[in-house]
Amino acid sequence: MNMKRRMRVVIQKVLCAMMAACVLFAGADSMMMKAQAAELGVAGNVDVLESELIDMTGIKPTINGAKTALVNCTISFSKSSSGLHIEITTGCGNGVASYLGIKDVKIEQKVWYGWKTIATGSGGQQSNCSIMGISIDYPNVTAGETYRISCVHYGNYDGYHELSNQTSEFVY
Repeated sequence: MNMKRRMRVVIQKVLCAMMAACVLFAGADSMMMKAQAAELGVAGNVDVLESELIDMTGIKPTINGAKTALVNCTISFSKSSSGLHIEITTGCGNGVASYLGIKDVKIEQKVWYGWKTIATGSGGQQSNCSIMGISIDYPNVTAGETYRISCVHYGNYDGYHELSNQTSEFVY
């Protein structure tokens, strides 16, 4: 029995050494799977939506002590006769920014493997303002499905600033 055990240990060591040599000489790429990062659903059927600027003339952002920061960065959504209605706002503290904007708007649907981008928005930008906003209507929502919305708020006020924002998941 002791001889069988020794033989098993020797065979295991030889096999380990052979595997290490294969990885060393053949390269790790040929022995292992390569991970390829890609967002599922982006290349498929993604709706591209046009954003409309919201007239916010005369509206002052709520500042709460901010001096040169982005404030009032909100994403709100509601059911409407046209489907999912989205309004996104961006503001700056204490003054007028040379420009404020919203970009990289995404509507994602929860699927069994994670999140699938189903629509993107064109975003928008406005010059010489203290607050701006866009609205988007997405008609292809399905009742009972789970969604989330994300975007990037940006502006130039004492330098360029960006802020990523995302809603919690919600059921339409």
